[in-house]
Amino acid sequence: MLRALAAGGQGWLNVHVTTVSKHAISIWDASCSPRSRFLSREGAVILLEKLIQDLDVPFSSPITRSGSSIANTVRTLRKAGVSTADYQSVCRLEGEHQVAELYHLYESYLSQRNLVDEADILVSSAKTLEQEPNSVRPELVVILDEVVLSELELDYVRTLSRWAASVFRIGPPAHASDAREETAGFLLRDWPLAKNSKARMHNRATYRVMSAVGVENEIRAVFRDMVGKGLPLDSVELVYASREPYIRAIRSLADRIDIDITLAKGYEMTSTRVGQAIRQFLQWIGDGQSSSRLVQMLRGGFVHLGKSNEDGSSISVHAANILSTVHLTGGAKFYHHVFEQHQKKLEHELRAARGSFVEDDRTRSLEIARSVADALQSLLSLGEVNSEATLAEISGRVERFVEAYVFSVDEKDEPSVEQTIIDTIDLILSVFRRLSDEVTDRLPRSVLVRRMQDILDTRRCEARKSSPASLHVVPFSQAGYSDRPNLYVVGLDELTMATHVSENPFLPDDLQQRLEKGHDHRLITSKETAEDRPRNLEFALARATGAVTLVYNCYDVSDGRELYPSSVLRSISDGTDVPETSLSPQSYVPDSNDPEFGLPLDRTDMILALKDQNDAAEKCDRLYPWIGRGRNAIRQRESESWTPFDGQVQISSRQKNPYSGRVRWSASRLETLTACPFRYFLKNVLKARTLDEREDDVWMSPLEKGLLVHDILATFMSSRSGPIAEPDTTQLEKLFLSAVDDFARTRSAPNPAVEEEIRSELRMVARAFICDEIERQEYAEPYAFEFGFGIWPQNRKSDTDRTEKIIIDLEGLSISLLGRIDRIDRVKTGGFAITDYKTGTSSEYDAEDLLNDGRSLQWALYAYVVEELLGESVNRSGYLFPSSRELGRRIEADPSAFRQEVAAELRRVGRLVQAGSFFQAADDNGACKFCDYQRVCGNVSHLKTSIRFKVASTQTDMPHYELLSDWKYAEKHLPGAS
Repeated sequence: MLRALAAGGQGWLNVHVTTVSKHAISIWDASCSPRSRFLSREGAVILLEKLIQDLDVPFSSPITRSGSSIANTVRTLRKAGVSTADYQSVCRLEGEHQVAELYHLYESYLSQRNLVDEADILVSSAKTLEQEPNSVRPELVVILDEVVLSELELDYVRTLSRWAASVFRIGPPAHASDAREETAGFLLRDWPLAKNSKARMHNRATYRVMSAVGVENEIRAVFRDMVGKGLPLDSVELVYASREPYIRAIRSLADRIDIDITLAKGYEMTSTRVGQAIRQFLQWIGDGQSSSRLVQMLRGGFVHLGKSNEDGSSISVHAANILSTVHLTGGAKFYHHVFEQHQKKLEHELRAARGSFVEDDRTRSLEIARSVADALQSLLSLGEVNSEATLAEISGRVERFVEAYVFSVDEKDEPSVEQTIIDTIDLILSVFRRLSDEVTDRLPRSVLVRRMQDILDTRRCEARKSSPASLHVVPFSQAGYSDRPNLYVVGLDELTMATHVSENPFLPDDLQQRLEKGHDHRLITSKETAEDRPRNLEFALARATGAVTLVYNCYDVSDGRELYPSSVLRSISDGTDVPETSLSPQSYVPDSNDPEFGLPLDRTDMILALKDQNDAAEKCDRLYPWIGRGRNAIRQRESESWTPFDGQVQISSRQKNPYSGRVRWSASRLETLTACPFRYFLKNVLKARTLDEREDDVWMSPLEKGLLVHDILATFMSSRSGPIAEPDTTQLEKLFLSAVDDFARTRSAPNPAVEEEIRSELRMVARAFICDEIERQEYAEPYAFEFGFGIWPQNRKSDTDRTEKIIIDLEGLSISLLGRIDRIDRVKTGGFAITDYKTGTSSEYDAEDLLNDGRSLQWALYAYVVEELLGESVNRSGYLFPSSRELGRRIEADPSAFRQEVAAELRRVGRLVQAGSFFQAADDNGACKFCDYQRVCGNVSHLKTSIRFKVASTQTDMPHYELLSDWKYAEKHLPGAS
């Protein structure tokens, strides 16, 4: 608007472009009582989260998990002038009455704390205009026809207009659809339309349509077309249908090919490194200082701990390497224990290495460990927040975190940091400071952290107007105002342009209609909102005067299905002579012979464009060496011979005898070896780190839940004396729920429903366990819990743990074992029984074949260890499944009947280890189904084909033939197999 006035030579120095609410706030700022404080939208969400917790409603009520939606509902009602009494009078359902009560609590809280929200300010500022018109009287009021006005906003605009010298509307082009009833164009239709507002009586734009495969290729098609035609950047406006995923794709490709862009809506705070660092820090606080989250922060460059004084290496990298081996939550004391144990281990290694060539290396490792412990101490202290806190406490910690850890030493030494980074930091911190002044109550840490993350996700900064030498990127609602002659519109497929809008569950359309009929309040229904996007596109195209290119995605890459042009695009095509440039489904591969769409935009495009040339692969390998290494691995796997890429490696003489006693085997390690030797090779030989980052929506992982169950059951049973009875269920439930409370204090649940689900499941575990225990005590009594054997001294958990080397003999095979037995019972008729608790399902276990082809060895090996140590036989050994799905199911067997079979299985896999043959199991429904290394092996079907080819190519006189007979997957493919 200002640009248009300036370009037209009109006076514009005293013109201010603003929104209705912002103008009202400016009036209120100048005249309000200093005692009043403004409550922003973000503050209202946090406040309502508190009020929801204070409100005594059943946990099953949806309002307990919907603070943000409730806040939008309350804001809509108040701006529509709906009083609490009005709302209560039309309530019918229980949920509506709960919202009404919450609405009343909200208004009461504002009154008690002298807070005002947007609705209060609109009313207050309108009164100020009536009482003191001369002090704020505007000369001119101009409003855009497309602005949607609530009742209070409409009242304010009308009050403002009464004291203005002139009022006008700026209308859309004449042939566009009639204005919606909620817009200024309809509500203020008695205002005159500004002169020349209807100047564009005929749309002189020319149209064409393009299709592309996938969102990114829509953007590539636009950029290729734009660059191929040599269009100046400041002659192009790129319009998107939805912010996500288009903004991300536009920014990513523009950065890669070095195209300057301006974003009319700005960018999210979390798209900056500082914003991401703050969000990760908040998540870390909410997780109870999870070590896995901290590792992500350190490796992602979001936390800088400084450099080592000796060699300048990054302490952050060393800290991440140390912490990646553990999973911690709960605060500094747990980290301190880990680093203390790590340093003791390094000190032991250093003493053993004195005088050898590795002494310097061990000394350096110890110095690094101490540096890491010192560097993390203050960060851990900064991240320790009580389960209840204030916004001021957390925002203060965020501020200190940014100051101390977000920038590296090198960046701090720079004379200046980019102004955009400084502006972003100031904006983020100012928002948090303002919220701290608005909401001063102590609230659950989880609520505060979640809301602060939401602010980072939704707040935008550096919104820009179109600038010279840059591509201007805008949504539908802002398109066509820059008068650029080339307009590209992306996202016009049926999926992106879908007009269905879900109803607000707390303000559904029928409730709005009741308010309109009973009290004459005007609210916007979901159906009316659904029409916004196509209407905005229609207005945008009506403003266009040059070349318009409409682009749609013709294939959903994620779902693998064909997409069609939206109804809006079809209606435009039907009503206009629009040629279509239909790009083929392979359009993402540029064709070097096509002068328009074959233009390579970056090095990847260049390689793809030259894909058919003889030296294309060599060029690709030179540019991207890792691709060359990958291609070599594929060739090796597809060859006839067995290679290191199939798990056939050379091993050291020390590994020639896996059962020599040098290695203390755990049952789980042996089970991994028998299930899939290649997985064992990756995990235990190569020590390959798995991609085990915690998912954002996972609160208590299955591993953490299993450890909690084991600890509580051991604690409960160890403290018992005398028989178990049904009332003991209550005590066990309390122990479980108390443990969940402790866990919740260290890591906040994403929502109450997740936490309640865990509590409910653990209650079922307690009941199933007590029922089983009542039956079991008829024929057995507890002997030991959490019985550790072969444990390394530094890993001892109790005084009863046996640290000496434990060697058992199985049919002439001696093997050293270590482990921890959940429970040993003495059977009243003689001997022992062993139980291992499993919190998962029993689907992987067969009561008729508990060994499961050697993939389930733990129950048998533990029995043989107990017999060796205690000198008595073990009659029963197996698993108890106390989970809510299994309800205390037991699977047991007599281990003595399987002794020869276990020995044969261990000899079989032992021969494979001796030969360095760690083959892949390639089992869709077995070892591969939930394997952590699926990305290494790739497609299982393709892998099976490759393995069968190698097996068929292996002659009976080859050294590998005997090994293949030891490998269960290959047995059925060998000649002579039944």
